[in-house]
Amino acid sequence: MANKLRLLSLSDEVLESLANEKISTRHGRELLRLDQDQQNKALAKILDKSLNVKETKALVDKYTAKEDKSKAEDKDVKASDTAADAKPKKSSNEYNINTSIEDVKANIAKMKKHGTSVSFVEDKKKGFYEIDIRIHDDDLED
Repeated sequence: MANKLRLLSLSDEVLESLANEKISTRHGRELLRLDQDQQNKALAKILDKSLNVKETKALVDKYTAKEDKSKAEDKDVKASDTAADAKPKKSSNEYNINTSIEDVKANIAKMKKHGTSVSFVEDKKKGFYEIDIRIHDDDLED
């Protein structure tokens, strides 16, 4: 179930390919490691070359290796800046509960857009925040 919800964060093109069974959910899980532009580029290669999941993983690894290399180069450049010029920044990887809640809402909207029967109820009670998500059994995969 959690993996199915995670797939909803894929780009619309990838979701469409999943819905039309051009790629498998295993392909989709590999593509989750990329940003949406990279997902679309990788999808084109997957479809063009009929890549299997193992080949897709290797392709995604290449994309992430390039990204890691450029991040390391950026980090080296930033490290060379003087400490006086450095300003404390929030990490883009920091966990933010409000952003996470918005992500859940966006994923539910995508589910509805793609025809999944889902209901969503928010309840802000004293001391906690409750979200109830209900998906019809017919829409779940075994």
